[in-house]
Parts: sequence; structure tokens; C-alpha cells
Amino acid sequence: MKFTHKENVILTEVCRRLNVFKKGNLHEPLVITAFPYEVKKLVSIGILTPDSTLAPRIRTWYKLGHAGKELFKNYIFEISDKESLSFFTGKNCIDFNERK
Repeated sequence: MKFTHKENVILTEVCRRLNVFKKGNLHEPLVITAFPYEVKKLVSIGILTPDSTLAPRIRTWYKLGHAGKELFKNYIFEISDKESLSFFTGKNCIDFNERK
């Protein structure tokens, strides 16, 4: 599966939130909030699953699906505040096409 740059940005934010706020726990709910059109492909391949009913043009919370847990088990690491800010502002982005 090849991810676009926009999908890599979303996956990088999921990775940042998992490592900074969820302490690497892959089973934590509510890992990212996004519009349905932003994560449509990621939902269709099972990386993310909506936590509630989807409504068009309304941000929804998403949690990791089975494929997402498999993907992110290799991306649990300690992130410094500087790295977190760099990911958050979009200056750095992890390329998930180069799997660990």
C-alpha cells in the first residue's frame, strides 16, 4: 500500500499522539480527530476506524483498526518536545512507505 503525502501527514500525527499522549498504548481509543474525507482511504484499509457515526463535513474521532495496530507497533518510540512540535507543525513527516 502506497500512502500519499497527506496520508503520511495524518499517520505522522497519529504516531505523535500515540507516543506523546497515549504512552505507546495501541489500544487507547480516540487517537485522532479528522474529517471523513481526509481519512477515507485509511478507514477503507482498516488502519483507522470511526469511534462514532460518520457525518459529512463534521470532524469525527478515530481509533486504530487492526491494520493500524499492526502498522504502529513498529513506531512506538520516545519523542522529545522539539520533535513533537516539529511533527505537529508539519516541518517533519514520517514516510510510512518506508516501513520499519
